[in-house]
Amino acid sequence: MASTDSNLEASSEYPSLYQTARIFTSLSYYSFQIQQHGHHFIRLHFYPFVYQNYDLANAKFNVSTQDIMLLTDFQLKNISSPIVKEYLVNITKDKLNVFFQPFSDLVFVNAIEVVSVPDTLIFDLASTINPIRQYTGLSTQALENVYRVNMGNLKVTPDNDTLWRTWVPDASFIQNQNFARWKSTIATINYMEGLVTAETAPPIVYSTATELALLNETTKGARFNITWQFDLQEGYTYMLRFHFFDIVSISANQLLFDVYVGPWAVLTDFGLPSLARPQFTDFILSAEDSTCKLNISIGPSKTADVPPDGILNGLEISNLTISPVVIMLGQELVWLLFLA
Repeated sequence: MASTDSNLEASSEYPSLYQTARIFTSLSYYSFQIQQHGHHFIRLHFYPFVYQNYDLANAKFNVSTQDIMLLTDFQLKNISSPIVKEYLVNITKDKLNVFFQPFSDLVFVNAIEVVSVPDTLIFDLASTINPIRQYTGLSTQALENVYRVNMGNLKVTPDNDTLWRTWVPDASFIQNQNFARWKSTIATINYMEGLVTAETAPPIVYSTATELALLNETTKGARFNITWQFDLQEGYTYMLRFHFFDIVSISANQLLFDVYVGPWAVLTDFGLPSLARPQFTDFILSAEDSTCKLNISIGPSKTADVPPDGILNGLEISNLTISPVVIMLGQELVWLLFLA
């Protein structure tokens, strides 16, 4: 079916993508042949519209693969722009099935992407936050992207990302912009092959940053932090990926700062090799510690004789999706646990 919604021109980079949709009135699925096992993005695009007797905003449904639940009791009411749900999954089968199960009269989807990505996009190790210790097995988890933010307050569109991701500007998340300043550079980004590549984050992410404001330098004894606040669902486990690249130092070893997640200092006296290569750090926030309002902060080091500065280039927040598949057949609840 097709939409005639003229508002799409202003609400999306690709308005034509959301002017058509496929609807189902019963349990249905798409099947994709997987050419190479490994990590893939699954992106589901949604924008409800009215067509004849169908009002897609009234749809309520589940979406799953043959292994994991992607969406449960999903609805799209009162939205003004398209919604994209993105998942990073490790596919170890020759076929990927994406199931759509209605809990109302219908289920719909505007577009589906299945994109092969390098396995180096996600490593197996991370650090838990409370307490700080090693976390293993991350590469086997399915991750749902919740936020992908480019510091420096510059939006990155899919056309400027090798994996067609969108990075939103950070200004709307900053609690007090008086404590922040935005920086950028035209210098070439030299990646570390096999560790940090353009697929990790595009050059524009590492070429922009939000830096601590001059208040820390001009106000005697000042220790102002930059704090970004994000809305989350409580009771879920999240992966936080911090992107760093020093674009503010003139010479080496000038930058030393602290990084906080909520009340916890996760990086203390954190230094970046000046003018070197970009890097990222992954942390796991447990379900017990996740709250509906998550504060991420950077602040000056408490070490004496260190300039009060700090930067952040990018931040990704992902939900660890580990639910088994649940499908309703009539009134019977069926748990599908597919074993490789």
